[in-house]
Amino acid sequence: MPRLQGATNFRSLGGIATRDGRRVRSHALLRSDRLHGLTTADWQALGGLGIATIVDLRSDAERERHPNRTPPDLGVREIPAAIDNDLRADPRLLTLLDDQPTKAGTERLMIELYRRFAVHFAPRLPLIVEALLAGGPLLLHCTAGKDRTGFATALILTVLDVPREAILEDYLASSTWPGAQLHRNSLRRRLMSHQPGDELEGMVDTLLGVREAYLATALGEVEQRFGSVPDYLEREAGLDAVRRGQLRDLLLA
Repeated sequence: MPRLQGATNFRSLGGIATRDGRRVRSHALLRSDRLHGLTTADWQALGGLGIATIVDLRSDAERERHPNRTPPDLGVREIPAAIDNDLRADPRLLTLLDDQPTKAGTERLMIELYRRFAVHFAPRLPLIVEALLAGGPLLLHCTAGKDRTGFATALILTVLDVPREAILEDYLASSTWPGAQLHRNSLRRRLMSHQPGDELEGMVDTLLGVREAYLATALGEVEQRFGSVPDYLEREAGLDAVRRGQLRDLLLA
């Protein structure tokens, strides 16, 4: 698996096992943080993996600030699937901290954002599902590669029948995301108007981290509203049993 100089939360899901013993095909599904810093060598490495599609979960504003600049000669299809339910996409969400500008309040904020994913992702799910069914290695990414990308990845792995423990293990791998340091200063500046005191660093750590409770909240909301992840994807994206079988055959060895 290549290491990319310009992305610090990039990884392949190849090799993750399902309950029936199949595994995600090598590099069929990749995930990452933002791609605007990729070098020529990085893009060549992705080209070497045969990447066919990039699904960009960032908002329109995020894409304008940090465009991917995907080399045209790679022949990669880019699909914008904007999810605005993120502090990087909509800083106004920080007003949810007004009543409790503390580390504990920030944890509550993150849990609330994850609770909202079920609703915010619903209009974009057909784009994601169609991109997956089109075949070819697919890269999912957002700005940090941990929250929106983490939820989308968890949905896909769930319908592939990957055990929840393995889904959680992949999600929590972003806890060692080295690029988090690049985001500290901007988050610190945003939070200082809410909390200029001793709680500030703990609040920043909470926003940059991943927690089992966050993903559990997001998936729990899906299950409460729709019954299950497969039911959610069937209702919102038409991923019925036949198409789930097609998806498994495309992504699993």
